Amino acid sequence: MKEPAKNILGYGAILAAGLLLGSAIVGGTFPRHVEYDTSLFSNSTQNGINKSLYRHAGKLQSSGNARDLAVSAFFLDSYQPTRQVDSQASVENIEQLRQAIASSPNDADLAWLEATDCARLFKACDKQNAIRRLNRIEPDNLAVHLLEFNQASMNRDDGARDMALNDMANSRYSDIHYFSLGGLYYDALRNWNSPVTLKASEFFQDDTDQTPVTIEEQRKMIAIGYSAASAIPALQFISAFCKRTDLNQEQLQNCKSVARLMTTDKTIVVRRIGLRIGIAVFKHSPEAEQWRAAYLQSHWLSSQYAVPSKHHSGRDSFKAWPNMDEFSMMKQKLAAEGIPLSPPAGWMPDSEEIQKLLVVPAVSNP
Repeated sequence: MKEPAKNILGYGAILAAGLLLGSAIVGGTFPRHVEYDTSLFSNSTQNGINKSLYRHAGKLQSSGNARDLAVSAFFLDSYQPTRQVDSQASVENIEQLRQAIASSPNDADLAWLEATDCARLFKACDKQNAIRRLNRIEPDNLAVHLLEFNQASMNRDDGARDMALNDMANSRYSDIHYFSLGGLYYDALRNWNSPVTLKASEFFQDDTDQTPVTIEEQRKMIAIGYSAASAIPALQFISAFCKRTDLNQEQLQNCKSVARLMTTDKTIVVRRIGLRIGIAVFKHSPEAEQWRAAYLQSHWLSSQYAVPSKHHSGRDSFKAWPNMDEFSMMKQKLAAEGIPLSPPAGWMPDSEEIQKLLVVPAVSNP
């Protein structure tokens, strides 16, 4: 988990937009129907929210549930009244997280949390041990081997990198735990009641539904923010590697398999990376045009999903989360609006870089 933003609720809302709509993470822009401005909240409002979350974290300690205890450790560290930005996490919070993880060695979500980002509580976490547990719990998950690939890439260990790439290629599915980690935080907030009422205009500025933000939505905003900040692994290593022009045949074939599997992930960001890899590795294949068409469609779906509608509330994303994957959310909304799932002839994203990629085959393996 990265350093909390000034307002964790707004942070959650922004990241909800970024992931639930896909294009924000990849394209660097946020959709119009979820907007946030930290200046909208007074210090007293923010302090009230923080204090209530800190009190709730204390109550979670008595649940005896390892997942609650893990969330509690992060909340206690994030919202402690006397916390300084440059201070270290307390020994008590670190030990609480360590015990929570140790008591549930078969919990894939806690293992994923430990393997990806323990932030200020990093002393409670053993990344390598967590990855080993994930290998045992989820040996067929591409995302688990992506963590190994990333580690090998950072260590410049070509042998371990190629082994991890092969394991990724021979996986059966891809799941970065974004939704299940969000569910972990959301469940821990089940009895939390916000001390403030938030206006829809502060978060859903262009939405057709302007009723006050519900308690459930506030809970989900917080959960989504934490999940997005801790669940998403580095994707630049696999993307850069598979777009290289000097891959041998085994590496090339493995990258092709990886691209196919990544496009089945529940998140738009991983799907989009898989499509981008596919354009590179299938450049000289009969499938090249299919990959470019799929990449174009992904941008079309994201662009149409982000458009406010008189007949559809963007807040439906919060109702569906975390029980519906992002791709299904987009298709469901477009179908309800009568919008085709494929772009009209001649349509292109606004980005000139993407336009060039779609029109001209990407430079890749000969």
